[in-house]
Amino acid sequence: MNNNKNWLHLDFKGIVPSEPKIREWLDFFHKCGYERVIFEYDCRVQWDCWPDASDPRLTKDEIRRIAAHAAALGMEVIPLVQIHGHLDWILKHERYAYLREGGFVNELCPQHPDAKPMIKAWIDEVLELHPDIHYIHLGADETWHLCSCEKCREIAARDTERGKIGVYLDHVGDICRYVIGKGLRPMIWADMFCSENRTDLAGELPPETILVNWQYAGDGPTETTARLKASGLEVYGASAIQCAWYEHWWCAMNNPGDRLVNVLGWNRSGLNVIHTTWGRPGNLWNLYPSWFGSVGVFIAAAAPERWQDHPWRPFFEEVSKALPRSWPHELEKLIDGAKALPAADRIEEEGRKWLELGLRYQLMVKNYLGVELGRKCMDVTQAYIGRDPASYHKYYIEPQEKLERELEEWCGEMTAFFRRNELSDSEEFVAEKRAIFS
Repeated sequence: MNNNKNWLHLDFKGIVPSEPKIREWLDFFHKCGYERVIFEYDCRVQWDCWPDASDPRLTKDEIRRIAAHAAALGMEVIPLVQIHGHLDWILKHERYAYLREGGFVNELCPQHPDAKPMIKAWIDEVLELHPDIHYIHLGADETWHLCSCEKCREIAARDTERGKIGVYLDHVGDICRYVIGKGLRPMIWADMFCSENRTDLAGELPPETILVNWQYAGDGPTETTARLKASGLEVYGASAIQCAWYEHWWCAMNNPGDRLVNVLGWNRSGLNVIHTTWGRPGNLWNLYPSWFGSVGVFIAAAAPERWQDHPWRPFFEEVSKALPRSWPHELEKLIDGAKALPAADRIEEEGRKWLELGLRYQLMVKNYLGVELGRKCMDVTQAYIGRDPASYHKYYIEPQEKLERELEEWCGEMTAFFRRNELSDSEEFVAEKRAIFS
């Protein structure tokens, strides 16, 4: 059996369970069939090397216990440390503004003399929590503002063969060599070579480096996979169990059909595959749903053959067809269907509850749009042809009041869900979802 099913990535910058609940999740992931788990700690630990930047949810001792629990299950832990982009949780603070690339808060200037020493200090601090690991993920994705500052532009201009990607390569390559010197094998996201159309230069990285080609839309590999393989470096794929989707601002769940197509397509690729689970689009963006919203996709990504016979699969097929339409009568039927789903363990039981809450929220949003947009239309129409106060009250005021009651009930149940499952950031998540109706 190909081991492409056995890698799982968990992004901690979103909703994070408590330490005991993470250990419970690890038991579930082990049962699913995952053998390796990547923890992207981000801002959720109080890092000594970045004073006053973190928004901690876990202590270092808790991380050590979580890693020990994973090891006891036979699961290898791989930390992910971003070394170039996606550092907005640090760079948004004025204390660290001097490190920004071209003034952008999400990207580090690789030419600043403090940049690499501070990144290496962070790596060392992370490795203290994981003394026995063999891999480390260095991120390095989506450096969209590469060479925005004058110094980086000057260096890129002098490098007539490599241009901007040369600045990127020198920075990333140096950090890769640093961790290789510690006996670790580095991996990075490969998108910058693709977006800059310079896959021909990926081979300049140390030969131990693993390129991870992420594609979160569609059913897996694209032509960039073959081009990256030509570099001579080992290439992995990456799917998304949870990521951005068109309506993520006003949804409490992904469309599982899109996610299933993606993870199952990558699993057929023959590559090692990292199934990613994102917590936010970025540190300054909204929260995604908790891991409970992805229980079925976790199962499918780890064991497609198990998913084929899973009792949730027919329900997910119905949900995947109905969510893009969001017809109220279909959503009402699916809410009842979610309540009736069987559950093999507590994680599935709570995942079933999240499905119900997610569908109820989608129904409220659909009904709200119908009432609010209809009211705006009729305000214009009745300005021309006259107003019927009784009809206006029946079709717009009464439904609005009903929705307000339903929203309050939903917010209370979602808050209780967060409390019961010891999840972080309940106030923010509920406030974001409530804001749609204001």
